[in-house]
Amino acid sequence: MSVTESGNYKVSVKLSANNKTRMVSKELTVSLNGIDFRTAVTGIKVFPNPAFDVVNVLFDDQSANAGFSISDLAGKSVLPGQIKNGRDSIDISMLSAGTYTLAIGSQCIKVVKK
Repeated sequence: MSVTESGNYKVSVKLSANNKTRMVSKELTVSLNGIDFRTAVTGIKVFPNPAFDVVNVLFDDQSANAGFSISDLAGKSVLPGQIKNGRDSIDISMLSAGTYTLAIGSQCIKVVKK
C-alpha cells in the first residue's frame, strides 16, 4: 500500500493457520510527517504472563512513552491506553479469561488472562 496524502486508512490482514482464518484490521491516521500510532519502542518486558488482574509493562528505555492496545483474538480492541516513562501496570481484571494481543508501537505480545 502506498499512501500519497494525509487521512485515515483501514488496513486489514487475513491470517490463516491450522484450518482457521481470521481477519485483523487496524485504522491508521497518516500525516505527511508519518503514521502516528507507531512508536519505536524496543526491549519490552511484560509480566506476569499469564496474569489474573494486572499486567506490568517495562521498557528498556525508561523515558519512553507509547500507546498500547489490547485486542481479542478477533482483532477487536478491548482496552486502549498509554504507557508513560517506560513503565506501567495495566488493569486487565475486567477482561474475560482468554488470550489477547498487546500491541505497543509496532510490536505485538501475546497476553493470557486467567
